[in-house]
Amino acid sequence: MIRNRSNFVVILIAFLISINTISAQKETKLTLLTCGAGTDLYAAFGHSAVRIISPSDTMDMIYNFGIFDFNDPDFYPKFLNGIMLYMLGTQYTDDFIMDYSEDNRWVVEQTINLPDSTQIALVEWLVFTRKPENRKYYYDFLRNNCSSKLRDIVMIMQYNNLKFSNPRLNKTHRDLLAECMRENKWAGFGINVLLSSLIDVKVTPFEEMFLPDYLSKHGEKVTIGSTPVLGKPVHINQVPITYPTWHFSFTDPVMIMIYLLIITLLYRKNWLRNTFFILVALVGVFLIYMWFGTQQTYVKYNYNILWLNPLYLLLIPMMAFKKQFASFGLLIAILLCQVIVLFAWLFKIQGFDIAFFPMIVMLMVYNVRALILMKPRTMFFREAQEELV
Repeated sequence: MIRNRSNFVVILIAFLISINTISAQKETKLTLLTCGAGTDLYAAFGHSAVRIISPSDTMDMIYNFGIFDFNDPDFYPKFLNGIMLYMLGTQYTDDFIMDYSEDNRWVVEQTINLPDSTQIALVEWLVFTRKPENRKYYYDFLRNNCSSKLRDIVMIMQYNNLKFSNPRLNKTHRDLLAECMRENKWAGFGINVLLSSLIDVKVTPFEEMFLPDYLSKHGEKVTIGSTPVLGKPVHINQVPITYPTWHFSFTDPVMIMIYLLIITLLYRKNWLRNTFFILVALVGVFLIYMWFGTQQTYVKYNYNILWLNPLYLLLIPMMAFKKQFASFGLLIAILLCQVIVLFAWLFKIQGFDIAFFPMIVMLMVYNVRALILMKPRTMFFREAQEELV
């Protein structure tokens, strides 16, 4: 009898504790913090994090999926190979806001409006995921990042109840990335060299939310019943809200490429031509490595390989040793590849940076000049004659 009473007391205490815990969780407030872009490339796309405010235990913490170890000696090899690990970390809200203010990055806050049961589940999921054995995840900058992680968990928890009234913007991932690169055009140029046709498919409003700013804006139009999932944004630090804007510069990639094209037209030297050929071919070799030698998804099926052509590495020695028949064949193959690039752009198979086109024209000018200098008919006659002898 005493044992039964003891068991009853234990069960009663556990029940009361669980009731208090649920009550406390219902009092907990969840908000989404959206942060402006930074100057570093990894910060150029903004940032998203969840704030948890619990009055009962005076907790005010940020849960942040954007943590990575930049001091890892293998950081860049891992990044290039597509096996980059990020993790969920926590930080006091005041410290988080101060850090972003010091980096001159604005922060806005929106209330997350979810049913009580979903809100409790979301808090529990964040706490569980924060544990050392659960906190790491493989980063994918389009489908598994600081924004998409938050989008996806709400989607899973409220799949049947979410209503999307967001207009489709008729944009691709490349278009959206370009918006973030307006003030960092050389980084945008590099992205357009490296990323393939796989990012040139039109995306849905749901997919657009891989970017923090789109998660914030679309979240206001996604509803559960008649209630928006995200409330109106409130600016919570002193940094003015600004967005990247395009401005002209004489050092823009497209201007540098135009300068090179002018030099090509005016200054006809074989050493300069060969220098361009080697540089272009080496970039092409790097693209082949990224395509076949890494686990990166969005670098495969990259039609830039057709104008950043590794065949130039074969062409230079063929021309140096006056192997005209082989040189002629390689030049024709390279020119055909460059024409295919133009068709791929025209029919929107892949998007290309506007700065690529002066470079493509420059390479075509060099190729046509080389073909003219070879005098193909004489060349074929001479080589055929040599074979007979």
